[in-house]
Amino acid sequence: MMNIHKSGAVLFAKDPPRVAAFYAALAGMQVTYSGKDIIVLESAGSQLMVHAIAAKIARTIKIATPPQRRSQTAVKLVFAVPSIAQARAWAPALGGELNPPEKMFEARGFRACDGHDPEGNVIQFREDANVPPTAAKRKASRQAGVDYATLRELALSLPDVVDSATLRGVAYKARGRLLACKAIHRSAEPETLMVRVGAADRDRLIEAEPERYYLTAHYMAHESVLVRLTSIDRRGLQALLQLAWKFVTTTSAKARRPPKRKRAASVFRYL
Repeated sequence: MMNIHKSGAVLFAKDPPRVAAFYAALAGMQVTYSGKDIIVLESAGSQLMVHAIAAKIARTIKIATPPQRRSQTAVKLVFAVPSIAQARAWAPALGGELNPPEKMFEARGFRACDGHDPEGNVIQFREDANVPPTAAKRKASRQAGVDYATLRELALSLPDVVDSATLRGVAYKARGRLLACKAIHRSAEPETLMVRVGAADRDRLIEAEPERYYLTAHYMAHESVLVRLTSIDRRGLQALLQLAWKFVTTTSAKARRPPKRKRAASVFRYL
C-alpha cells in the first residue's frame, strides 16, 4: 500500500515505464502503484513518483540515443546504493549512464558519482566512504543470492512473459522466444541461469562483474550470459531480466519483418 506520509519527489517523463524501471533496478525501489499516468516507487524512507508528461507536450520532446544529459537544471535526485560500481555497470543496459570512477568525489562520509537516467535527468548515487569501492562491491555480492521463486516473480512481472518450464528445468519465454532458463549443460556450474542478451551486453557484464557472470564454450552460440544465482541480488536480477526482455522482443520484432522483395534482374544488364 502506498505510504502518503513519506517525503519524495515527482519526476515528469516522456516514457514513465522505462524511467521507472531504471530507478527500480538501480536505486532499489519497489513499484507500489502503477496507473495510466503515474508510477509510484518506494524505498524505506522515500517515494519517487514518475508522472507522464502531457501527450501534447511529450510529442515535442526528442530523447536522443544515448540521452543528452540535462545539466542545466536546478534539481538533482540523490540515491544511496550499496555499490556505485554495480550501479555504473548496470546503467547502460537500462538507458542511463554514470560518470567514470575518476570523476567520483567524497564529502561528509559518503562517496558520490553523478550520472543521468534514460531521459537525461541528472542523478547522483552515493555509497559509504568508509568502505573502499572494491570492498563495497564485494559486500554487495556477499549479500546477494536469489531463489527460483524470486526469479519466477520477476520474470512474470514483465510484459508477455510466460512460464515455459519443462521436466529439464525452469524456463521463461517472451512473445514466444526464450528469455531465460536453467543452464543444464554439464559445462555450467550448479545453480546457474542462462539469460538471453546480446554479445555486447554479455561481454560488458562479464568484464564488470566476473564473480556473477561467466560463459562457457557451449553457450557462446546462444547469445546469452550465464549468471550464478547465489551471487546476484534481486535488484541485479531484475535489471538483467529487463535487459534480456528488451533484447528478445527487439530481436523478435526484427524477425517478423517481411524480407524486402528483390527487383527482377533485367536481361539487358548482361548485354
